[in-house]
Amino acid sequence: MQNIENYLSEVKKKNKELHYRFAKRLGRRDSDAVLDKLCYTEKNGRKYYSKYWEKEGVRKSVYIGAESVPEVKRVKEIHFLKQALKELEKQSRVIEACLRASKSVVFDPADVNMALPKAYRLTPEHLKEVVGPDAAERWYERAVRDKTQLDRRYPPVYPSGLTKTAKDGTRMRSKSEVLIANELINNGILFIYEMPMWIGGQLIHPDFMFYSRKYNKVIIWEHAGKLGDPGYMADFSTRMDTYTRGGLIPCVDIIFTFDTISGDIDARTIQAIIDEYC
Repeated sequence: MQNIENYLSEVKKKNKELHYRFAKRLGRRDSDAVLDKLCYTEKNGRKYYSKYWEKEGVRKSVYIGAESVPEVKRVKEIHFLKQALKELEKQSRVIEACLRASKSVVFDPADVNMALPKAYRLTPEHLKEVVGPDAAERWYERAVRDKTQLDRRYPPVYPSGLTKTAKDGTRMRSKSEVLIANELINNGILFIYEMPMWIGGQLIHPDFMFYSRKYNKVIIWEHAGKLGDPGYMADFSTRMDTYTRGGLIPCVDIIFTFDTISGDIDARTIQAIIDEYC
């Protein structure tokens, strides 16, 4: 339901921009003064236009010319803009109704709990017990089991490089990865570090995998450090190519981030990604 609301909100925003553009353009066309209608005849595959109007019950017309004539284009554009504005206004009313309806049909256990008198409200722990795990938590439970099994078959590459520790005790390879992990933890985002997986026939250990509640899907997050190391960056470039050849779409299925010149990731970048995807 959240995805539907996001989609409708985006459509509403784009329609508002179009409405402003069309209304402004229509104003420049002095549309109120133009009540002319068009008719045309076709000859040798080309259209030739006339303007016509009714006066005292008599239809009168005047020939204008082919489609490329400015007056023909002006009258046609005015009629298009008027119709487009009507459609945008109608669609706006429909979107508003859909957004109101979506808010009324989305079931949120927390809302139900808060609607109860205080004496009957469940504690967060009790509410969790009653509601059960959500999609992200179910994915995480499966992913933890899968990683335990896969790590036996495909152990981490260069385990001696796992010298840094995140807040949850996960051993990691860089300070930037720890910063990312800690912010995911702070925001309640469940993740798996270096889950072995096959993509395009290649075994890869992605830096992070997490479940996006916002988009209802698993997303990979790869971070590149050592920007000054040509060998490292060549390997990372090959890794990016493997993902895209395997059908993963950047910014949709996979996120790529990079260290700053100072050798770490900007905290604002991490938070912006969390806000966008989680």
